[in-house]
Amino acid sequence: MRLMEWIFTDPLAQLTLLASVSGAALAMLIVRKVMTRGRSPRWQVIAYVALGFAIFAAPCGYFWHQITVRNAPTGPLLHSNPQVTFKTTSGKDVPLASLRGKVVLLDFWASWCAPCRRSSPAIAQMQKDFGTDLVTIGISVDDSEEECRKALVGPRPAYDVFDRGQYLRWAFRVGPVPQFVVLTRTGEVDAVETGWEPASAERLQAAVRRNLAATVSTAVTQNP
Repeated sequence: MRLMEWIFTDPLAQLTLLASVSGAALAMLIVRKVMTRGRSPRWQVIAYVALGFAIFAAPCGYFWHQITVRNAPTGPLLHSNPQVTFKTTSGKDVPLASLRGKVVLLDFWASWCAPCRRSSPAIAQMQKDFGTDLVTIGISVDDSEEECRKALVGPRPAYDVFDRGQYLRWAFRVGPVPQFVVLTRTGEVDAVETGWEPASAERLQAAVRRNLAATVSTAVTQNP
């Protein structure tokens, strides 16, 4: 069940699956070519399958390398527990482990992203509405910290972070921005929302409420 959930919710898993299937097909064709002493299949067929394998395997290998060198979760992102430390733009280090007992909402954004600018006030308002049991963290994936700081205007979340070296982006496997990640009271990934539309705020609020309703003792019991 967990494997199927991973495949359907994680693009990296889908890419890995395609690379594995095409690689297996290529191996089978080569074996058949050897066993039939070159009579079948045609070399063109093998060449096309090899091209398909390369198309899937190259980015797959690159993505896995980026994840492993950053010690990010390599299994299903949902229900995983990344061990990271957030360094805020004010210079404060905030380990994710120190937020245990609170629900955390991560907001991955960039200064050039128009939907990100529309979502920021809503995330800041959620921090006000839900109070101290919710911790909102805005994570900039801009190329430079200067671009990030110039965009820190208007209502902001509890913490602002510049993702130097894209470490956090790879740790949480964030693709397009904006992307939002809701973490449980025990630090596990519970929900992921990509993009911003009117219904996005409602879905995020529902995920936050669901996790706030779980007491700390219940969460710890379920995830020892």
